[in-house]
Amino acid sequence: MVPARTQKDLTLEEVQLLFDQWRRERKRRTPIPQDLWNAAVSCAERYSLCTISSSLRLNYTDLKARIRERITPAFIEVTGHMPMACTITMEKPTGDRMTIAGPCNVIELARAFFR
Repeated sequence: MVPARTQKDLTLEEVQLLFDQWRRERKRRTPIPQDLWNAAVSCAERYSLCTISSSLRLNYTDLKARIRERITPAFIEVTGHMPMACTITMEKPTGDRMTIAGPCNVIELARAFFR
């Protein structure tokens, strides 16, 4: 259903046309196909979540969850000795968050958290 161009190349207006076409042709209560969800998520790099959900008539919370699934966590290399007074916050794409305060083995905690 999505054109041969990559989904990242599609504008919000083009994705909106794809959703409109799908809505005209679908059977009642048919779930949104994965390629349409992927196209909607790809718009998040250029448009706000609110703009995408309202333009495509998607549930804001569902769209936000799908976007979070695709976000890769930023990588920060930690080397050397950690100072005594530090606070580190890690967040998974799912929204789970862990805050560490004080001296600890950050690398092992991060490995356990992101498993």
